[in-house]
Amino acid sequence: MALVHLIDPKVCRMLRNVTFLFALFYGVTACSDRTQEAMEAGAIAQQQLQRGELFAAKRSISDALAARDDIVELHLLRGQIELQRGSEEGAYDAYNNALSLDPANGEALLGVSQLGLRTGHLRESLEATNRILLMAPQQPNALLIRGIHELVRRRFDEAISYADRILSLQPGDVSASILKARALFMKGDPSAALSAVDSARKTDTEDPSVPLTKLEIFRELRRPDDMGRQFELLRKLQPENLELRFDEANLRFKTGQRAEAHDLVTAVLSAPDTSPELAQRTIGLWAEYGMQDMTERQFDLLVKSPSSAAREAIARFLIEQRQFDRAKAIVASLGGNGQRSLSARLLAKQGEPAQALKIADAVLEKDKTQCDALVAKSEASLQLGKRSVALQFGQQAASECPNQVAAWLAAVEAYRALNIPSGVERVYSQALDSNPQNLQLVKSYAGWFFENGRKREALAIARRLTREAPALVGAWRYYAAVCRRAGDDCESEANHGLANARTRFGVDLEPGTRPPNGLFGRFVNR
Repeated sequence: MALVHLIDPKVCRMLRNVTFLFALFYGVTACSDRTQEAMEAGAIAQQQLQRGELFAAKRSISDALAARDDIVELHLLRGQIELQRGSEEGAYDAYNNALSLDPANGEALLGVSQLGLRTGHLRESLEATNRILLMAPQQPNALLIRGIHELVRRRFDEAISYADRILSLQPGDVSASILKARALFMKGDPSAALSAVDSARKTDTEDPSVPLTKLEIFRELRRPDDMGRQFELLRKLQPENLELRFDEANLRFKTGQRAEAHDLVTAVLSAPDTSPELAQRTIGLWAEYGMQDMTERQFDLLVKSPSSAAREAIARFLIEQRQFDRAKAIVASLGGNGQRSLSARLLAKQGEPAQALKIADAVLEKDKTQCDALVAKSEASLQLGKRSVALQFGQQAASECPNQVAAWLAAVEAYRALNIPSGVERVYSQALDSNPQNLQLVKSYAGWFFENGRKREALAIARRLTREAPALVGAWRYYAAVCRRAGDDCESEANHGLANARTRFGVDLEPGTRPPNGLFGRFVNR
């Protein structure tokens, strides 16, 4: 969700219509050839932007700026194009360039103020915001940005002060109410925070801001029933928001509502615009909670998913879980190299290395970087006793697709077959650096440590996983098992962590995730 609609093309865009750049062009006397070229390209870019031809508009504005990069209006137009393309970093760069040419330009100041905050250019954002407030001390949007800066700096009383200034001007302002609520909550007053959210004026029944804020407060308070009610409301307000469906699926699984959870997982994985990254994270819920009770109706929807990326990810998971019948059904629904390479992986897992190798080689003749074919070739080669070949292709698979644990494990198995312990340990270490929250990888690595009499190292990586993924129930269960196997007295610590993880109702954020520089998002560093 947007932080605040400062740069609304309907409200504050300087370049309001296509005649603007034409007028500017024809108003320039004694134009140089380069100026004429720049203005003509800029006028074309503006027309393309209005028609929604964003790729062409980006190319045209680039041509314009290549001819003349000292015309403020061209940088502002580029900012509008980048915003429409969804590139906040590109838009920030454009507005910052415009501001360097005209330090008092209102649109450029607003752009740097807002987008600098959202893209991590905090100093530049704060400077631009302060300049706006020098010119217009009661400007609500600038006051809001200023308050968010205080929130980011954990100066909660100051953030509340800015929110109150806005509310004195605009009673019930939703954004100001949310700013105040977040600051109050982070101060340790959840009751006052919820009251502040409830005081927001409901001017737009379609605005999800209030339930999104309550969702995060209830998440931190570990109130799953209240979270569930916010999710139900958000399903109506944002039916296409797949990230919310994924988040809710995790809650439903963790609270034992498995039928609802499977429906949500199915909805995400069968959506046409599911990204490979989201598909992988969603399938991670199966790794944590299991999929044994998924119905055939739900599975049929996955087979028919319009997202080939999702179906490929599902096939990988099923192959690695040795659910071969279901894996065959998904693989059969694919086409092209995806279908052939996953067929090769399936055959390798089923103990048919010669056939797997034949298919994998055919794929790699056309695409030497196809990860599933590389994994299949590594696994099949190892089964046929070709250890060096298995190592070569396992290493290449890990290099091409470091987020695929199966690629790393293929390289590990080749090193083990070659009896090179240093290689095994190096690959495991690199794999864990790339996938620090993966339980399957930690189990494999710790098992190897135990095989080699290194129980302290096994304990260390199991404990590390609980730090990287404190909400992952399976991680704490495994840590407890490692404690028992190692004869260590850490089992009580593991059981305490397990009890805590059961009420952490959010998928663990990736290590190093920063708190959001805005009004929405998880309370990362409360």
